[in-house]
Amino acid sequence: MKLKITTLIGLLLVLTTTLFAKTTYTVSSSGDTGAGTLRTLIASAASGDSIVIPTGYTIVLASEIAFAKNLQLDGQGATIKVTESGVSKWRIFDIGNTTSSYTVSLNNLNLEGGDISSLAVGTVPSVPYGGVIYVERKLNFTMRNCTVTKGIGTYGGGLYISNATGMNVVLDGCTFKDNETKTTGAAPVGNGGGVAFKGTATVRNCIFENNKSGAGGAAIIIYTQATISNSIFKGNNATGPYGAAISNNNTIADKTTVLNNCSFISNKSTGDGSVGGFINVNNVVQVAVMTNCTFYDNSGTVAGAVWNRVGYLTMTNCTLAGNTSTTAAGGALAYLHADSPAKFSQTLLVNTIFAYNYNSAGQMDIAPYVGADEGAALTGTVVTGPNNIVAASSGTLVSLSTPVTFTYRVDPANDSPLFASYTTNTSSQKIPVLYSANNAVPLSATSVAIGAGVKNSGSPELVPVLDQNGSTRSDPPSVGALEFTTTTHLKSNVNASSLPTCPTCGVIIDSGGALTLDAPLTLNSVEVSPGAKL
Repeated sequence: MKLKITTLIGLLLVLTTTLFAKTTYTVSSSGDTGAGTLRTLIASAASGDSIVIPTGYTIVLASEIAFAKNLQLDGQGATIKVTESGVSKWRIFDIGNTTSSYTVSLNNLNLEGGDISSLAVGTVPSVPYGGVIYVERKLNFTMRNCTVTKGIGTYGGGLYISNATGMNVVLDGCTFKDNETKTTGAAPVGNGGGVAFKGTATVRNCIFENNKSGAGGAAIIIYTQATISNSIFKGNNATGPYGAAISNNNTIADKTTVLNNCSFISNKSTGDGSVGGFINVNNVVQVAVMTNCTFYDNSGTVAGAVWNRVGYLTMTNCTLAGNTSTTAAGGALAYLHADSPAKFSQTLLVNTIFAYNYNSAGQMDIAPYVGADEGAALTGTVVTGPNNIVAASSGTLVSLSTPVTFTYRVDPANDSPLFASYTTNTSSQKIPVLYSANNAVPLSATSVAIGAGVKNSGSPELVPVLDQNGSTRSDPPSVGALEFTTTTHLKSNVNASSLPTCPTCGVIIDSGGALTLDAPLTLNSVEVSPGAKL
């Protein structure tokens, strides 16, 4: 018996040593090939190893790097790029394969891809998807503090996730900028200028800016399930149908798309049947839930901000202002409810502001839309919810067959005022001013929205404890994404000239933020948190 125990302990020690004896390699050459290069170390690393790229390195690749193993890359701010960003005909990474499951992590890297849109649709890696990164099946894939830029493909200009089976994707603190999907030759028009998601995706603290798509989802297209929080979508542009920022194309039941504390700013789509911000696209099982989100200065043909074309949408404590539709549909929100069971939408609105949104005829916040490709005519709309502020709507907002009266209705000519400050656009239309410090639209001190919200709604509870800026909501809460507060949290780099002078107000500079005193600033208090600077 003693011999058996000793043998077992010995085997366990060998197994433990084998499992945890992982190696960390450091890149010692910025070349493309040869000893100490990233390509060579990736090829020779064992599954589970880590590779560190020193600060200041710029690695230029003459062809993509493909690997299928458990691996962690830590860049410390290093750059990996193709020979000529946005032009060279290869991507940076092709990761994983179709038969095995791997865990891959990319950290603190600047990745600049090429134009692979002209590649033939065929055997991987020749598919024209993922202009910077192509991720194959069965992968636990994480990116932290990375930038992904200048990738061009027909799907997923920056990042393409190949399959839903076994995929878990996390993007944390990443920036996707200047990526694009386009058509070249016989290749199809693709979606997801920044990212095309399959599997289960978690996105937090990310920025999607100036990405382009020849179809929809210039920032993101979602094919299965995603939770997106504390992220900014700005200046993304689509020339095809559906959403300039996010297209929710999920067709799988019980898969919910969740958006928390996100801002959609100046996204634009010019294609027929398009929306500037977010859309539920084409399947009745789609469920989307938005909380504490701001939609500002977005533009589309069907709706400026949100189009619930098909599926279920819940919006709680959101603010939609300054958005534009180029047709007679909703300046902020468009909805559909057709005879066909496949073309059904239901929208629940709680504590949400719709004001100063415009369509081609003037102010219009919410309106139905039925295009030539939508099937049967409207038989009734399903838009319901308590304690919302709506300035102008078309049609009767109903809950099944019962009319719903929105608790507050704003007179756009005299709103108390609703928001803190206003400007006018080129059409001399009144537009609230976006507060650049937190990418949201603040309420005025006398706003009708203050304390006008419902405290409890739904099961599970829909009304959030905190607002988009992280401030505690009042009891009862305000309507919209922000509570009125005399303290402003600065979570990014802000110049004093962008802040209003307020002798009774205070500023808290959160970790990662900075305040530059480029102009006189009168405040009651300034608090600098650890990791922030003044």
